[in-house]
Amino acid sequence: AAPFAAENAMADSSRVTTGNFNLLALYTGQQSSNGIVIAEILDANSMPVAGAAVSSSPAAGSYLYSDSNGMPAGGSATNTDGTAFLVNLAPGSIAITATKSGATFKSHSVTAKANTFTSTVITQ
Repeated sequence: AAPFAAENAMADSSRVTTGNFNLLALYTGQQSSNGIVIAEILDANSMPVAGAAVSSSPAAGSYLYSDSNGMPAGGSATNTDGTAFLVNLAPGSIAITATKSGATFKSHSVTAKANTFTSTVITQ
């Protein structure tokens, strides 16, 4: 079984395997004692939102956004796939918020788990 959890039915984790989870952890500097959350930011029509920034409380160790190849990279906002990576989150309840000028998104909580990839969706 892969080390992942889908926070809701729209949060697709089916492509995560133990091998690519370990590669993601290595690539992002993820520590096994912490969790990683991948958030897909969607508009009211369930389409990915470019230009959205994420934050969390408590704060993640780092916030990354997918590059044009879908890999976690630096930057300050989502690209056209709407994907954000919240890396090195302490296990427990995490409130995640997305922001973009002219848009309002629903904030919600997810549970970060040690050494686990959790996927979620943030919507308008």
